[in-house]
Amino acid sequence: MPPQLVERLEGLGAPDLQTLLGKDLVRNLPLLQQSADDSYQSERHLASLLMGKYRSGLLGEDAVRKELLKTLTDEEIRQLFLDSATAQPIPYARPEALRILSPLPFSGEYARGLIEILGLDDSYLPQPNERPIPFEVVQVQWPNYQLHPYQRNVCDKIFDAAKAGEKRLLVHMPTGAGKTRTTLEAIIAAWQAEGATDSFVIWLAPSMELCEQAAGTLRALWPHRGQRPLTVHRVWRTVRPDLDLDTNGFVIASTSTLNALLNGTAEERDIVRTLRKRAFCVVFDEAHHALAKTYHTLVESLVGENRASGWVPSLIGLTATPGRGVTQESNLALAEVFGGNKVTIDIGQLPDALPDETPIAYLQRQSYLARLKHYELDTGVEITAVEQQEQGKDIPRAALRDLSSNIDRNKLLVAAIKREVEDKRPALIFTCGTEHSRILSAILGYQGINAVAIESNTPAHVRARAIEGFKKADGSVPVLLNYDILSTGFDAPALRTLIVARPIFSVILYSQILGRALRGPKMGGQAECRVIDLRDNFERIPGVDHAFSYFDEFWRPA
Repeated sequence: MPPQLVERLEGLGAPDLQTLLGKDLVRNLPLLQQSADDSYQSERHLASLLMGKYRSGLLGEDAVRKELLKTLTDEEIRQLFLDSATAQPIPYARPEALRILSPLPFSGEYARGLIEILGLDDSYLPQPNERPIPFEVVQVQWPNYQLHPYQRNVCDKIFDAAKAGEKRLLVHMPTGAGKTRTTLEAIIAAWQAEGATDSFVIWLAPSMELCEQAAGTLRALWPHRGQRPLTVHRVWRTVRPDLDLDTNGFVIASTSTLNALLNGTAEERDIVRTLRKRAFCVVFDEAHHALAKTYHTLVESLVGENRASGWVPSLIGLTATPGRGVTQESNLALAEVFGGNKVTIDIGQLPDALPDETPIAYLQRQSYLARLKHYELDTGVEITAVEQQEQGKDIPRAALRDLSSNIDRNKLLVAAIKREVEDKRPALIFTCGTEHSRILSAILGYQGINAVAIESNTPAHVRARAIEGFKKADGSVPVLLNYDILSTGFDAPALRTLIVARPIFSVILYSQILGRALRGPKMGGQAECRVIDLRDNFERIPGVDHAFSYFDEFWRPA
């Protein structure tokens, strides 16, 4: 923590520091008190807490930056004008100079000049979003790389459904069971068997993490299954992809990027039309989102009478939760998108299955999935039933904000997190919101625990570094905090404890969150994982086993 920056922040005084910390965090300041004479509300401690809340993004906060400008000397202000290339004469009056500097965006030469004056390193600069390389070529090497028996069961069923003429189907497997790998195995085999490798396989995913996951799985699988080098086009985190439509291969794309093309210029819309004409099939990961208007329009624009299609389905969905969880009508509508055809693990066809065993129980017994050990913390907080629950919506944001600032509830939560850290159990926390994540990060950081909050606007390099530190399980990042960013596409085999610190009414969301803890020893994870629920007064939703079969009535076996 740069001491020179802490000193400048101290100079703002306790009232201004408390304003910058926010009333919710200030309300939780008593959690920091270690003894009766602890000076936890001193300027030094408040300044350290503010730095812990925002970390390297501190200067990107407009209110914090505006106050820090006031601490600059006249000479520093003059230097900042010279460095910033504001194209304005340097004002002689200090108030006028601050009036000009305060609204400037934290970017470019202004940002660099300010961090140099404050004695900070480049990590405090705004970081551009790094774009993935536009494509890569994966070579062939052919060693053994086999599916597990239950994965082979699902892979064969995809083939059987396709041979029967089904043009749309959904692959339903638990999180951590390898649905990406299993589906890729089937598609690669069909693509090569049909001699259609001059076409595109289009793989859609709603997040950067899921795109990365698909690309990594394909990179691992192709050397063992491919017949020639493969071009993998990486189309996410970019507005205008560098996509060579004269080539072929796999196009792994974020739904947001392709949707932007679909609604873009005439040239950009042509890219989508060309992809459709040359598509062998379209795969939609996290397929339970398929009814969302933008996703549905995009998927339907890509699926049709494709030039290269043989017997492979035009559309294959992947999900661990094949429903919408709202109404019977919406669940039926989702099933209709995929022709009502659902492929899942058929336990009856596995020779080592027990009578009446569920897929989840089988995979846990065979050590493919971790066994979840549940604990509950009674918070003493009552959440009144709300109309949103009846409408299938989540708890209102106002109620979540109240929970995030509840000092007694946070005291229980912080104590639980500290126990897991002391036991050397990497913990993933789902909080009541981004501000709740920041509050907990600051409080835990003050107590010497590096708890990193991940948000939607967390720079890619910061997110990647935090996740990598968490995955190493070396104690460098023992705690990750988030609201909903890591509910899908996040794979951390080192995870030992999952803490659900927010009430959830959605069986889909709860199932996705539990899925983060499910990877078992045979899949590179743990034999057992703790799940700690802060049990507020609301109706319990199904556990992971029941959740897996929760929507079966809306589908027919494919």
